[in-house]
Amino acid sequence: MYELEAKYSDKKILIISHGDPILLSHLVAAGTTPENIDTFAYPQPAAVTTLDFVPLPHNDLYELDLHRPYIDDVVLVSEKGTELRRVKEVMDVWFDSGAMPFAQDHYPFENKEWVEHGGYPADYISEAIDQTRGWFYTLLAVGVLTKRGVPYKNVICLGHLLDKEGQKMSKSKGNVVEPFAAMDQWGADTLRYWMYSVNQPGDSKNFDEKTVKESARVLAWLENSAKFYELFADGKQQGQEQVIDQWMQERTNETVEKVTKALDSYKLYEATRTLGELFEDLSQWYVRRIRDRAREGDAAALATLKETLYTSSKLLAPFAPFLAESVFQLVRSSTDAESVHLTEWPTVAKKWNPFKKASTLTADMRLVRTYASEGMKLRQEAGMKVRQPLASITIPTELSADLRSLLAEELNVKTVLTGDALKLDTALSPELVREGDVREFARALADARKERDLSPKDVVALCVDEKAKSVLEHEQLSGVSALTFGTPSTQSYSVEMSIGSIAFSFDAS
Repeated sequence: MYELEAKYSDKKILIISHGDPILLSHLVAAGTTPENIDTFAYPQPAAVTTLDFVPLPHNDLYELDLHRPYIDDVVLVSEKGTELRRVKEVMDVWFDSGAMPFAQDHYPFENKEWVEHGGYPADYISEAIDQTRGWFYTLLAVGVLTKRGVPYKNVICLGHLLDKEGQKMSKSKGNVVEPFAAMDQWGADTLRYWMYSVNQPGDSKNFDEKTVKESARVLAWLENSAKFYELFADGKQQGQEQVIDQWMQERTNETVEKVTKALDSYKLYEATRTLGELFEDLSQWYVRRIRDRAREGDAAALATLKETLYTSSKLLAPFAPFLAESVFQLVRSSTDAESVHLTEWPTVAKKWNPFKKASTLTADMRLVRTYASEGMKLRQEAGMKVRQPLASITIPTELSADLRSLLAEELNVKTVLTGDALKLDTALSPELVREGDVREFARALADARKERDLSPKDVVALCVDEKAKSVLEHEQLSGVSALTFGTPSTQSYSVEMSIGSIAFSFDAS
């Protein structure tokens, strides 16, 4: 068609052929896609139709191509009927990119006041490292030529995305990561957060699923904390604020301050890593330590958790917008903005003072967690299960009574003593053994309830093997409305206690 049009451009051309070629000619000329192929009727014998064919600029494969030299063949016609042909001279096309700060506002024909008194220079620009000799340079060049000076105040220069071995991705090497497949596997939020937090922006990023998995875990800490809150948000009873609540509030305020400072300096890596530390503290320490209080509807614990989630959703919004939105919707009030992305950036609570030297809560809590970790190692070395209460642990630091109580709960010891070195008393009295049996049974009951898809709010009638009566007779088991001893039903479970294997069953009807 192109050859015929070029050779006989001013002539009427009669094409005589069979039905299939004529149909295909119409389809090609119309740029038909498979979706609208049925809109053309099959030509009838001896019929005459007009073939509307317009030559388009194309490459050697007859693919639409608007670049030179193909675009040079296109001749436009002015309103006066004169031909308009493309001039041969072409300015460096990078000039267009360099002129962006002015061209985007159609300067100087429009928005002149804005460009000259506020719209220039930009607060920051962001592009890959290969643009240092392209866009970054031409922005500067055009800025100097127009006597406007530096066109940006800050630059976030991004490294390249490589495979896990640090090699450039290539189809021929077979190491290309398909972005949509990766998003289906990990989620868009995880990949976004990974790119911010895996290393500094300017460093190349090796796409290793091990590091992506770490980012997924960070976001899961926040998501799981939100699900925990949702589970108990309705039942609020009176509760007094405890030291761990004060610590969580302090950690949140500390994070607001650090993330805000990092973002004001365009330090994305530092901001996301700081957020990750908060989410770990929230999930792995705070939520774990307030589980019993939350189940009882403790208002102070639930209020602190809600406020932490509320602030966290705002801090996370620039990095993982979808998770941030879902968390925000869970904790927002009727007076809040419709979306987390329409809210104000969080500010440090008034009672928080980062320069207040008298507050050592964050440092003391760090010590508590260190002793808890070391104490767990001592338990493992002594072969003592966590559910088995012990008499005491000795630590080489003076801590407040509240923090000692917190450490005692975490390590399941009766007393926290102060001495010269860290050591654990592993001697077991009959009372401690019995208490360990109770905890072992409570754990087995919880696992059985979970197996039956019961929620923490569901209560059951429990029947336990007669020989466990001496251990469980006077115990108040959570979620149990009636406790009897005898022969459990055929659908029974078992648990190993110091008195042997104990069977139990329950009715949740």
